[in-house]
Amino acid sequence: MNKIFTFTIYIFLVFMFVGCMNYRANVGWSPPVINDGTLYYPTKMGELRALEIETGQILWTRALKGVGKSKDQDTVFYGDPVIFNNDIIVAGYNGLIYSIDSYGDDNWVRKLGPSDSHIIGGVIVADDKLIVGGADGYIYAFSITEGILDWRFKTGNKIWSTPSYIDGVVYISSFDQHVYAINLLDGNLIWKFKSDGAIVSKPVIFGDDLFFGTFGTTFYSLDRRTGNEKWRFEDSVNWFWADPVIIDDVVLAPSLDGILYALNKDSGQIQWTLTVESPVVSRPVIVGEKIALATVDGRVIVSDVKTGIEVGGCNLEEEIRSPLVAFDEYLIVTPEDGSLRLISVGSSGDLDEIWIYSLEDGFSSPGDKLWERAC
Repeated sequence: MNKIFTFTIYIFLVFMFVGCMNYRANVGWSPPVINDGTLYYPTKMGELRALEIETGQILWTRALKGVGKSKDQDTVFYGDPVIFNNDIIVAGYNGLIYSIDSYGDDNWVRKLGPSDSHIIGGVIVADDKLIVGGADGYIYAFSITEGILDWRFKTGNKIWSTPSYIDGVVYISSFDQHVYAINLLDGNLIWKFKSDGAIVSKPVIFGDDLFFGTFGTTFYSLDRRTGNEKWRFEDSVNWFWADPVIIDDVVLAPSLDGILYALNKDSGQIQWTLTVESPVVSRPVIVGEKIALATVDGRVIVSDVKTGIEVGGCNLEEEIRSPLVAFDEYLIVTPEDGSLRLISVGSSGDLDEIWIYSLEDGFSSPGDKLWERAC
């Protein structure tokens, strides 16, 4: 517990520092996105790289620079990219939103707002609009084809989370401890809900429900149409940072207390817990009947989604904060060293590394002298 408490203090100080420092610092943990057999990866070096997913071979690299006086400066990325009509849209910590086509060429680049309008969360597509939150406390709606600002809505503090969208309503959480429901058409407020702490996790939609955790150590379920609280879970002793994952009637909520909580979707009652003894910042994923999650101390763990029993895992020996990405029976893991790891998940939960792509050394596969297999 002392180790986890120390990490909590550490990560708080790190992020307060990140909020004040120049965006050229070599940080960031944006995950890749996959489209039509190609993996697009916003790197810690301020680039967007396209790789063939079956082989890990590089297809192209596009440097994403600033504009104006900062046009020669690189940026870093924290939030999820999104694919729209085969274009890749990604937001940088420098406050710029980039729309890049599948060949690595610019469609458009737009500045979010004032010079201090950093972007931590990811972008989403909502009908014909692109939605993103800023550290200036605004949530913005742009036309997705040209990047023209349509509207913006002001919250009471910075936004680090990724929005959610359904049925004409955008949902966003803020450091001001609120979750907001906003009309997509005009940016007007529909309702807001006050929680017990700052919120950086995405409000996840499932049916008529909205799920999220807070820095007040509470996990909530709301009626997404009214904003009324359905239930709350208060057994965690640390923050909820990572986005929750929902499968069937179970909400999977990872916490910085080193525990993955499986909660009944309708009541919030504990179904099972998995103790991993390290904070979890990375968003877990579902692979078949398994749940895969990554810990800050570098482990990838696979458990049975119905029981929580651990069935597989390996230690990459590199800190992991980037969300996991799953496709078919594979995981894409992006540790803090900036590498990409393609890992297959067997039917019993066993893990097997297929290839590694290093920003410094390039592609490695079994048999290469650079290959250092972790699982």
